[in-house]
Amino acid sequence: MNELALISQYSSSHQNEKNQFIHFFCVPIIFFNVVALIYSFVPISVMAALVSLSLIFYFRSMRSYLPHMIVLYGVVLCICGIFAGWAHFVPFNVGLFVVAWIGQFWGHKIEGKKPSFFQDLFFLLVGPAWVMEKMRLKLISLKK
Repeated sequence: MNELALISQYSSSHQNEKNQFIHFFCVPIIFFNVVALIYSFVPISVMAALVSLSLIFYFRSMRSYLPHMIVLYGVVLCICGIFAGWAHFVPFNVGLFVVAWIGQFWGHKIEGKKPSFFQDLFFLLVGPAWVMEKMRLKLISLKK
């Protein structure tokens, strides 16, 4: 499936404005916390391999989003590097992760549609790109 089809299919279960608003916050929180929790528990070589594999997905399936995702991973990994020594880093991330997923499912209850990743787990990687596209379009509209 090409990137336009992936974004379109993802968008089809995210039409409700409240659900979009919830996703606008929850998807980045989940993305950050997944990376942060992996960062906390695996060797850097495994972290590098996982990030590389996800970037290969963006290169192969969502090429125009690849630069944005590289920057996003860079920012998240820098934040992880700064806060990883904080004693409450892992519990804080677990808590945010759970709250954000509750928000996601609540948004889909409002929407009346199942999350996209129920049909294909790769939609867990499409979500952050979809949010970045929404942010980009918002910034463009603010500039006008």
